[in-house]
Amino acid sequence: MKRSIKAILLLAALAVLIGGYALVRSLAGENVDVRENEGAYPILGEETSIAALTWTRGETTISLRKSGDTWYVEGDEEYPLDQNAVEALVQSLASLTAHMCLEGVEAPEDYGLTEPALAAAVELANGETRALFMGDEALLGGEYYLGTGEEGVVYVTDVALSSILSASVAELTQWEEIPRLESVARLVILGPNASLDQSYFADSSALTYNPDWHWFQTGMQYPSDEDAMRLLLDDVDALAWNAFVAHGVANEDLAAYGLDSANATSVVAFEEGASESSLSVVIGAACEGGYYAMLAGSDCVYTVAAESVASLLQATDVSVRATDALRLDWEQVARVEFDAGTPLTLVREESAGAAAEAESAQTQEAGTETGETVTLNGEAVDVAYAREAFEDITSLSGDGFVDGLEVLEPLLTITVYTDAVDFPQIALRFGAYDATSYVLENGVQPPMLVSAASVDALIRTWMYMPAPAEEEASS
Repeated sequence: MKRSIKAILLLAALAVLIGGYALVRSLAGENVDVRENEGAYPILGEETSIAALTWTRGETTISLRKSGDTWYVEGDEEYPLDQNAVEALVQSLASLTAHMCLEGVEAPEDYGLTEPALAAAVELANGETRALFMGDEALLGGEYYLGTGEEGVVYVTDVALSSILSASVAELTQWEEIPRLESVARLVILGPNASLDQSYFADSSALTYNPDWHWFQTGMQYPSDEDAMRLLLDDVDALAWNAFVAHGVANEDLAAYGLDSANATSVVAFEEGASESSLSVVIGAACEGGYYAMLAGSDCVYTVAAESVASLLQATDVSVRATDALRLDWEQVARVEFDAGTPLTLVREESAGAAAEAESAQTQEAGTETGETVTLNGEAVDVAYAREAFEDITSLSGDGFVDGLEVLEPLLTITVYTDAVDFPQIALRFGAYDATSYVLENGVQPPMLVSAASVDALIRTWMYMPAPAEEEASS
């Protein structure tokens, strides 16, 4: 018995080496009268032009037809087919060629052709119709049986029919492109949980004392946090479709996807100098693939990934608003008036060329060997300490906004004078709010809440301002 098995294996190996289909089939008990004819056999004929094509894989059937130079889905002429993808598929099918023809086949089931994995019907431009059936992979491997309905004939190809007709209708869909913008001058996001309208100013010197602020709430001129806006713009730039859902969706059908005006979130971007939007995307209801979405004015619905639009769905002007109590560098300061019940006036002066010296001596201790002097109510104080005390002001950050609230009786006022022409002074007024917060007015943002503990610590810092180190040593 072992000797017989070895003999069969040796014969099978020999069949592989000599490429003999008949020997392999004889070992399997198949009809040995099949004739093998090698050559080149164009399955659909020479210089074939395909006019229509239908194929079925499992329970899915796809039917395409050509009208003029355009392919369409039969029964749905408006379906957005990717013409290039369909044409590539059709050309691959038209050029399908077998390298062997088997004649005298009496048992097509031996080749997997009685229940084919894939069946196709091809209508040629001359009116002829051809049938194609995908059989099994040949025992030699890397070759495939193909039936055409010819009795007793089976072809052998190097290319599986399933690899040519592998695409679904979704994969043959022409997706709309989401516009890519070079620069955004205005961003508007409106929806159930979104309310944002921001404008960009390359030169913001006429709007605020801080030229580093470029994004502002449209019409209100409240500055926005540059990093927060950049993250939003990055998400807008990264918008991408995940999957195609449907076409021909309009009017009353939009509500089924949450894309109607009452439920959708619109993301609209304008490029500089443009009166019309350069990008307008509508985001609808949540779904298994993320969220439904579409281009404004389109009738095609897609999905977008949930994580890619999460920030857009929640974007508000308040969420991106700058929360700096004061955005100013120490080198911009000429004088500070600090009044928490005891008026303090801090004056900062530089000798000629001190700014240049300070710039070239960045590694030196602040205030040393730069010709910089600071006085508080006329008395010299330690420059490094004064600088840190000022930076305690600029480190204050808002914890929230309370629009409409006025500070009528300030507990602390800070007025900073600079050498800026348009904004020579910035005033901060702190008033009582609750046990944990002060309310701050600074003339730049709406009134905002700041930590009471931080403000109280700031007052103590300014109430004690030490003399310069060298004076303390000499005394």
